Amino acid sequence: MKGVAIRQRLARVEWRELDLRDSAHWPPLVQWLCCLLLVVALASLSLHYLVRPGMQALAMAQREEVELLSRYRRQLSRVASLPQRREQLARHQEALSWLAGAFPASAEMAALIDAIGRAAQRRGVELTTVELQPVIQRPPLAVHPVSLEIAGAFHDLGHFVSDISTLERLVTWHELRMVEGDAGVRLSLQARAYQFAASGEEGDE
Repeated sequence: MKGVAIRQRLARVEWRELDLRDSAHWPPLVQWLCCLLLVVALASLSLHYLVRPGMQALAMAQREEVELLSRYRRQLSRVASLPQRREQLARHQEALSWLAGAFPASAEMAALIDAIGRAAQRRGVELTTVELQPVIQRPPLAVHPVSLEIAGAFHDLGHFVSDISTLERLVTWHELRMVEGDAGVRLSLQARAYQFAASGEEGDE
């Protein structure tokens, strides 16, 4: 009923006769309605110019908070895995240390030939032929083949080959041929040593 009464009272207002300069004498209902419209307008302007920038700043701060939390969790995960990473690094360094000896930067063939001669003498076998073959380039490695002929007892030859295989630098065996005779066994084979080809050194030291 109040709503109907208000509409009826507004309908009786002569809007064209209202003078803004004489607003103090407007009907109370019209004054109240104008005040309400003014409050709504002021609230809208305040929301647009005061509250909205704060809301935008708040939304930006929330996005930054999410990003910082995500970054913090990543850093925390890295810190938690630090002992494991250190262990992996130690294994890698050990592997690199072994590679440095297995694939030296220089040929070092003279030292290898000396090691072969000492192993033959220690095992009591006769090293009849030692012949260096042309270097084979297989980047990043250079392969240094050495043709060998050895004579001796079967088990002594086995021990000799085993000794060479346990050298610090990597040596592989190829083209093995064995001939058994009255004086023992004659073994011919090719030993291959390796070096990092990046050094550019292919000759003997």
